[in-house]
Amino acid sequence: MTGDGHAGHMTDSKALPYYEWISLAFILVLIGAIFLLDSFTPRGVPAWILYLVPLVLTHRISSLQAPLILATCCGVLTVAAYLVSPDMVELPPWIPLVNRLIGMCIFWLVAYAINQQKRITQDLIKTATLEVEHKALQLREQLLDKNAKELQDLYDHAPCGYHSLNPDGLIIAMNQTELDWLGYTAREIVGTRRFSDFLSDLDATLFEGHCSRLIQAGEISGVEFDVMRKAGATFPVLLNGTAVKDIDGRCISSRWTLVDITDRKRADNVLRQNNRLLEEEVKERTESLRVSNERLEQSLTAVRDSEDRLSSIINSAMDAIITIDEGQQITSFNSAAEAMFGCAAEEAIGKSVTQFIPQRFRAAHGSHITAFGQTSVTKRQMGALGTIFGLRTNGQEFPIEASVSQVLSRGHKFFTVILRDISHRKQVEDALKASEARFR
Repeated sequence: MTGDGHAGHMTDSKALPYYEWISLAFILVLIGAIFLLDSFTPRGVPAWILYLVPLVLTHRISSLQAPLILATCCGVLTVAAYLVSPDMVELPPWIPLVNRLIGMCIFWLVAYAINQQKRITQDLIKTATLEVEHKALQLREQLLDKNAKELQDLYDHAPCGYHSLNPDGLIIAMNQTELDWLGYTAREIVGTRRFSDFLSDLDATLFEGHCSRLIQAGEISGVEFDVMRKAGATFPVLLNGTAVKDIDGRCISSRWTLVDITDRKRADNVLRQNNRLLEEEVKERTESLRVSNERLEQSLTAVRDSEDRLSSIINSAMDAIITIDEGQQITSFNSAAEAMFGCAAEEAIGKSVTQFIPQRFRAAHGSHITAFGQTSVTKRQMGALGTIFGLRTNGQEFPIEASVSQVLSRGHKFFTVILRDISHRKQVEDALKASEARFR
């Protein structure tokens, strides 16, 4: 059961918690047992006093009316038991009746006391609940106030400017950041000035057009203006706006965000200047590279012409000219060498020069080249090496004179050998020697 202090009746039993159902069932069983006991007990014995036990147990029932209803039931059952219980002959008849009436009064007094105790307890609980709720409301109010202050502080000291305009363009709110930028106080601006007052005439006209577009589109972003400070100086800002509309779609205000882009402008100017300087430097270097390339091309052309002339001279030379590297591999082989040894240049280049030296001279030739490479002498004249012999591809040996020179190129040594076939001269010398021998 649950009790309502103002209703004065028992609530629907379906609302009872399970433990109250158990208590109610126990009280009813106990009352029935006491009634049976009282019915068979002589009238002079006060068995009715046992009804106080279930009556006291009603404090476990939440309803305020439960003790009063149970006291009434106990009184009725006391009268009923009086009527059916046997008489006591030795007692006058009025004593059991007065005894029962006193019991009924006690029932009502106990029920009243339990009822008042329940009322006081419920009032205390209600008072405690109200105090807790009041403290909770106070804490909630403090928290809301703290959040409101934090939000206001966040709004006022945000890194960007905020202001709100009414449909006529009048400023109705502005944060401290934007006020500091402009150099005004809120009292000087809010409710008295329009945002267009801080723009040039041309920018003010453009701003009015953007406001019209804002009402239609609902938002606008990336608009750049120069805003005038109180001291007269201007600074660039990036403006973003949002329209606030009512349920009928009418614009009732607009909210604007300003970002000071002075540093970005300055950085853009520096970047543009650096880009311009870089472009000029690139142009200068490009021109320098062009001139250098032209000079290099001229130098390469001159080198190619020189190489062509040198190649022409070498190929047209009467003497054989052969160039070998440190490993005695042939790197060049002129036309006279082709005719002298009977070998094409394509077949000779890349192969060892020892193929054109008789077998008996090859070891000495290698030692001579190695020793010459270790000296500081750059060349040896024709004939300085004495008469040596060459070997044609057909196996024929023939006498030759040679001069050799060495050059260091890119860390590698190259040897150039100039060879002259002296076979005819040797024949003439041998004939003269033979003639002189005959006349002696």
